[in-house]
Amino acid sequence: MIRIPAAQSGPLRRLCSQPSLHLRPLNRKLAVQAVNKKMVEASLSCSYTDIKRGVKKLLQLPAPHYVVFLADNSPETGVSWCPDCVRCGPAVKRVCAEQGASLLEVLVGQRAAWKDPQHPLRQDAAIQLSGVPDLMCWGADGPTAKLGGALEKAASPGEAVGVVAKFLLDTR
Repeated sequence: MIRIPAAQSGPLRRLCSQPSLHLRPLNRKLAVQAVNKKMVEASLSCSYTDIKRGVKKLLQLPAPHYVVFLADNSPETGVSWCPDCVRCGPAVKRVCAEQGASLLEVLVGQRAAWKDPQHPLRQDAAIQLSGVPDLMCWGADGPTAKLGGALEKAASPGEAVGVVAKFLLDTR
């Protein structure tokens, strides 16, 4: 975690004071650069039931803004019930961090909840989520671009990195 000196003020200080905001340096050298340049990897996480509050916090972070939809971890195994999310989730987080993008991770719930056709994220007119994992570019008025099935179809973590990197490049 990055510790901001008490004398430090401004947007970075305000961001660090938010309890649910996790600011992690990519490595020790970048941690120093982050404080000096006010650049940090910023990621948030919330449940689908809390998406409005999560998006509100996301939009307070530096642009560009992205939202990744992933499956919850199984209580029995501690690992996501969705193998595509296990394969692609870390790639999304890594590429967003490397590109300086702000990221909100939205957990869609356990398998039974997600598979319900009446799931709120499936029914939301703006989101219309049909599968996980999925990545969306987010603006003040909601999603501006959606990656869709390309991420879900990535056959390896390396392929997922390429898919995410291209999406971020195309949506900047």
